[in-house]
Amino acid sequence: MAFPSALEIVSSLILASSAGECIQPETTAINVIPTTNQIQYDFSKTDAELTQVETDTVNPYGPGVDLVTKGLRHEKPHMEFKIEFGTQGFARTASFCAWYKQIDVNITLSPKIYIAKGYTKGECGKFILEHEKKHVRVDREVMNKYSRKMGEAILKTVNATGPLGPFELSAKENVRQNMTKHIENVINPIVEEMKAEMRVRQQAVDSKEEYDLGSAICRDLTLENMRAQQHKH
Repeated sequence: MAFPSALEIVSSLILASSAGECIQPETTAINVIPTTNQIQYDFSKTDAELTQVETDTVNPYGPGVDLVTKGLRHEKPHMEFKIEFGTQGFARTASFCAWYKQIDVNITLSPKIYIAKGYTKGECGKFILEHEKKHVRVDREVMNKYSRKMGEAILKTVNATGPLGPFELSAKENVRQNMTKHIENVINPIVEEMKAEMRVRQQAVDSKEEYDLGSAICRDLTLENMRAQQHKH
């Protein structure tokens, strides 16, 4: 049986026998589960402190224009996956066959929204909160989209792979490592594609029009907070 390049390193260990000896007795279970945890909130930081936080936001006004951060959201998708292998041993030839029994991928978002002290009340606070929630919704939509894409890609790969072997028993760990790497090579490009789309769509949320509207709505609070800071000094 021809197999993708991820397993080429163990190809020399396949015993001389017909591929028909390896039969997968079960369908591979594939679970790609996107989860968004409940939003956490932090209203304890000043706008000066939030401005110092490094983000991937692109300044809609271009270089040379300083922005004061009144709110932000912090979240990055965390992914982990687990593979359960099925095997069948042959005592006579000291060999085994292997297949993907179950593949579980969990993608989790744990969003946290920060709103600067002094900007949580009134229409300004509502606007900032809704703006940051837009970011969370975008990330959730993109994560769900690429979770489906990932599940379809894994299914296609598993179907094309089928059961493998027979292999020498001494190659068991090597075979598992390379089967794992094969799935990683399917998942990783999709994860990068997902992150790239998140960046593009988040930039659309942080438009100049949105920032102009926020500045107008928060003008009174901004002046009030500036006066309060001046009185402190």
